[in-house]
Amino acid sequence: MAGKTGRTKTWYARKAIETYLDDLEDAAIAASAYEEYLLDGGTSSPLEDVRRRLGLEN
Repeated sequence: MAGKTGRTKTWYARKAIETYLDDLEDAAIAASAYEEYLLDGGTSSPLEDVRRRLGLEN
């Protein structure tokens, strides 16, 4: 790919690492949010209620 695009192998390696780290961070944030959800008793709200609370009814 590097030869066909004119980019270096290092550029592709860096992009792959950045993508992996972004995905890892997203997974950690999701796990933390889920843990908080469970600690709050696992209760959720219907979408309509959330929209109303946030003033997004329309």
